[in-house]
Amino acid sequence: MDDVYGGTMNQPNPHTKLTLLLEISKKKFKVLEEILNITENQNTIAQQNSVDHDLFSELHEEKQLRIDKRTELDNYFQSVYIEIKPALDRHPDLFRQSIKMLKQLIKQITELEMQIQLGEEKNRQLLYHKSLQQMMPPKPITVSRSTAAKRYHDQKKLHKDLGFVEKK
Repeated sequence: MDDVYGGTMNQPNPHTKLTLLLEISKKKFKVLEEILNITENQNTIAQQNSVDHDLFSELHEEKQLRIDKRTELDNYFQSVYIEIKPALDRHPDLFRQSIKMLKQLIKQITELEMQIQLGEEKNRQLLYHKSLQQMMPPKPITVSRSTAAKRYHDQKKLHKDLGFVEKK
């Protein structure tokens, strides 16, 4: 038998589930803050003249553990939400305050995720440009006089052969 809050004898009521969603979201926010911190540390390393690839990789592994935790929390959130969605749809006024708090937290989470994405893209571009510089360091282009003279004569001959040079 359903109670007024949409719960049953075998299932906790939606207020309990909403509280659980809030807790999951708070944990996710904390994990995302850790990911952002790691991303910022990676940026500091990437900006150095000599990138410490071992340290960067170590931070990447730490970040991956947190990304896995975030995915786990997302999946848990989704499963709990699916359970209580019918009750939320039936009695939205009963849960208005909790839903409002949850929406605020989700907005903060979304903003934090955007910061992380921007930071990761910045790091990706920085490392890409550094790798290009290491592969092909810029060298001044110098041409000896004899090479320049040979090129000049080759171009003159080519233009003459093609009929671009006027005959006197």
